[in-house]
Amino acid sequence: MICLARSDRSCGLDARCLFLLVLGTRWTGGKTVNMLSSKAKKRISKALYGVEFSSDYPSPWRMDGSHEYGRWSRPPPYMVRAVIELLAGGRVYSGGDKSAWETGLTFEGIQWCIQDRRRSDWILWGPPGNRSAADTLAKKLTSASRILDGAILEFGREMVGQDQLALQNNYHRVKNMYEFFRNHVDTTLKRIDEFRRNRRLDIAEGLADFLNERFGLDKELEAYSLSAIMFFFAMTEVLLDCCFALGDRGGHTFMEYRKLDWGERFTRFFAVGTGQAQSIYEDVLRARREHRNIWAHADPVLYVPIEGVGLIPMTYDHLDKPSMNFFSTIDAGEAQRMFAAFDALLGLFEDHSLGWYAKNYADSGLPIQIAQPRADELRGLMNDKDAFMNELEERCRYQDAVDNMEI
Repeated sequence: MICLARSDRSCGLDARCLFLLVLGTRWTGGKTVNMLSSKAKKRISKALYGVEFSSDYPSPWRMDGSHEYGRWSRPPPYMVRAVIELLAGGRVYSGGDKSAWETGLTFEGIQWCIQDRRRSDWILWGPPGNRSAADTLAKKLTSASRILDGAILEFGREMVGQDQLALQNNYHRVKNMYEFFRNHVDTTLKRIDEFRRNRRLDIAEGLADFLNERFGLDKELEAYSLSAIMFFFAMTEVLLDCCFALGDRGGHTFMEYRKLDWGERFTRFFAVGTGQAQSIYEDVLRARREHRNIWAHADPVLYVPIEGVGLIPMTYDHLDKPSMNFFSTIDAGEAQRMFAAFDALLGLFEDHSLGWYAKNYADSGLPIQIAQPRADELRGLMNDKDAFMNELEERCRYQDAVDNMEI
């Protein structure tokens, strides 16, 4: 299977999946592996009973008065195509404008046409007045696709356990969200600084208005900061996945690696034992512990009832948790320290022998190849930054051609 996807585009993953499959088999690591059990093949044949495919297919623009009976995105068109080509003995042909393929078939003595639309959904065409037959045909194709999807899921679990997989690359999406909220943080910090320097309490105006404006700025800073923190760590997750793809895996599978906590995964590739790197790492880890983890999991402070007193925290050490601050969990000073540490951490990637390649790999938007042979292709270029970037650019050009339905 070749699955090509650029996550920074607007349409979904299904719209860009190309399958190169042989009937009932799949090519993996130089060996043909049986993908479908005989039971699954029989179930699919039963689901498609009465459906016959022909090379003399009725293209919708060659069918007089053809009627569109519906369009579906689930099952996605790549799955319907796989059922037709691999399991039903049919062929697909080049489609028209904004269509990757189409094919014809006969069901209940009626000629039909199935047509892809932008690789995102598929359309069923046929003569008018055959709604019942059209609904039955659509159900048959859906049922057969679901069976095939289940077989791929079962096979896929085995492949994932062997690290024969690639990851959707969400780097651009989470980076854009981080930068969006980070910009709001910077703007709010400037407004707070202006308030402190220029705003004076006016007795005539009243203390309440003065405090509401001040605390309102603190609340904005808290909201933007916490949102930026979430997406900062999401962004670093993608970068660390790229480090795993390109770096020394230490005998771990990807799923084993992903079970490690963030700090363990980071220190697997970055030495942070001394000096500035240690200070940066500790500041970032503190931000993760005190701000990201508490709010991402809505981690509550635990109270216990004491007779004659009421509810008190299990330990007064909990009073130091940022979430116990009534007004705001992040003040201006904390925000400045925290985001300075975030900037410095991203700088470590730029200056690191592995981090530089991982960051540019993530920035390409290409799927992150975990499968060893595919990852080795890129790893072999990591002694030459120009060659590495040229390879990424070439793959991006190919992906653009897929996205634009040129191939």
